[in-house]
Amino acid sequence: MNGAAASTSDLPPSQALRLVSEAQDANTQAQQVVQRQTTPERPSVGGEPVRVLVVGAERHARSRMLGELRNLLPAGTHFVEVSETWEVLTSAATSQMAVLVDDLDELSSKSLVRLLARRQPALPVLRVGAGAPAHLDTASM
Repeated sequence: MNGAAASTSDLPPSQALRLVSEAQDANTQAQQVVQRQTTPERPSVGGEPVRVLVVGAERHARSRMLGELRNLLPAGTHFVEVSETWEVLTSAATSQMAVLVDDLDELSSKSLVRLLARRQPALPVLRVGAGAPAHLDTASM
């Protein structure tokens, strides 16, 4: 037989199939429950901590928004403040959300939403503040 099937020895240990007895399975599930109860919750996506970009030229506006977001989002959320276009573009690839507080010096928040929609189409972008429309303005849903 000339099939292209791979044996389990070709797979990394985390992906190889293995037979687990019911006793081992029950013991493993109990250990996972205990670990979840004793480990503080840290929000993560794919094992990486959740990063939220807070974008705006005005430091006070970003600080005010950070205070509101810290009250709304889980305690382990990592916030990154940025005030330059290049910082937004480099940080967006590793972030799970961007909150645009106000315009940047060289780019309006409306233009930045369009730019992020092209460069990071899966990144949710929320525009808030005086320049935002009354409805949610997201780059993608």
